[in-house]
Amino acid sequence: MLLSYEWPLNVRELEKCLASAVALARGERITSEHLPASVSAAPAAPAPDQRRRDELITQLRAHRGNVSAVARAMGKARAQVQRWLRRFRIDPFAFRR
Repeated sequence: MLLSYEWPLNVRELEKCLASAVALARGERITSEHLPASVSAAPAAPAPDQRRRDELITQLRAHRGNVSAVARAMGKARAQVQRWLRRFRIDPFAFRR
């Protein structure tokens, strides 16, 4: 839940949330009941890696697997796109028609 929450107030909100959860848990394991309702009831947001992977796949489809074109469209270096392809185990040749 902590990872999927967007944390609109950033680090300060996270610190406050954790401090209150520790106090409420009283040395026991922290569970969802110790978290504020805004955090425990928040819909799960896709992880940043999942969003990046989805964007990468979208761009690969749009550019028919051309890694250089994908890098230009994403405003990233070609080497960075290659690293993402390796990390996500995506074969750009699968998107060529």
